[in-house]
Amino acid sequence: MNARTDPKTREARASSVDVHALLREILLDKKASIIAAGQQVSLELNARRPHVKGERDTLREFLDHGLDTLLTGAAQGTRLVVGTVTIDHRVKLRMVCGERSFETELSTFINTDPPAPSPLVVAPSAPVLAGTRTVLVVDDDIDTVALLRRVLERRGYEVLGATSLAEALMVAGTQSFDVLISDVGLPDGSGVELMDRLGRPHHAIALTGVSSEEDIARIRAAGFRQHLTKPVSLTTLESAISELLKSA
Repeated sequence: MNARTDPKTREARASSVDVHALLREILLDKKASIIAAGQQVSLELNARRPHVKGERDTLREFLDHGLDTLLTGAAQGTRLVVGTVTIDHRVKLRMVCGERSFETELSTFINTDPPAPSPLVVAPSAPVLAGTRTVLVVDDDIDTVALLRRVLERRGYEVLGATSLAEALMVAGTQSFDVLISDVGLPDGSGVELMDRLGRPHHAIALTGVSSEEDIARIRAAGFRQHLTKPVSLTTLESAISELLKSA
């Protein structure tokens, strides 16, 4: 029996894995091939507690295989829908692509609470926060969400991500956040509509590709405290977040 199949070794390697973060990571890696095939992706990640206990590499291999099976040979323009729900404290996964579907309950991975935060490595120039603050990033470009997640997490923030109005409302309905950063243009609505649906959170930053006085006035009227025009420097974004939190 080798180390890979030894139950004791597998148990020792087991850790808490965020299924939602892992799915986004896998889809980001496959983005180029999905675009080349003319396919589209919709995320309906509704599991209230998406963390499961298990081997991350094993779970990734399992999810990778399921996605490849669905996408291989799929017709151009086919939409891939990836969804999760919580049933009896377990994460249920369902992926549909055209007439093909892949559905499973992650019963081999024991559902658990998210792990305790690990010590944060903060760059010397980054703000040192008294407590971890949570930022919700909403942008239809999954690359932008992934980039901001990496940068802000290195600065000591906890980051939640969403790529549509519907997903942002789902995330906001299950998890609290301190700052909202949202693109104004979303595939199923707008950042202005998101602000209305969320009750106009006090700490909100709008990202947009336009900067006319009329657009800025509309964004401000929606409740956004800051407006940044793309492409925005990360230094400017960090300063905007810090300024909002200081006014809390």
